[in-house]
Amino acid sequence: MADLIHDFLFDSARRTPAAEALVHGAQRLDYAALAGAVMQAAGALVDAGVQPRERVAVFRKSASRMSPPCSARPPPAPCSCPSIRS
Repeated sequence: MADLIHDFLFDSARRTPAAEALVHGAQRLDYAALAGAVMQAAGALVDAGVQPRERVAVFRKSASRMSPPCSARPPPAPCSCPSIRS
């Protein structure tokens, strides 16, 4: 069972990579693509000098690509929602 949200995401990407993770209108994003986007964003933060446990805010210009509101979908296998720790 995943304790942190990123553990849940990467576990889901490993178990069910093609399952829908996010839905925004007609757009769909599977767990594999979402995990890849998260890794790309994490790499950009590291490249910008963000250190472990530092807090960051992300502001994004509204676009037609996956932007809120999105509905998260759990993987098709039974699971419990992970807790988020600060």
